[in-house]
Amino acid sequence: MAPKLNISTLENFHFGRAPRPVKCGRGVEIGGGKVVPEINFTLPPIDIEEKNWASIPRQYSSMIEGVTRR
Repeated sequence: MAPKLNISTLENFHFGRAPRPVKCGRGVEIGGGKVVPEINFTLPPIDIEEKNWASIPRQYSSMIEGVTRR
């Protein structure tokens, strides 16, 4: 038997709202009425070794600049 959904119709679905919002700290509440964007700070595949170490902060800086520009 399939589990019962908390939101069973599209009419009851609203972005940013959840039947049981979750408080995450620092004033962040997921599902409380505001949409919280997620930022992915995952590096592309790279070997974490001495020869690549200098490029890692540059890649993070590039990600941050892209997010703030958008």
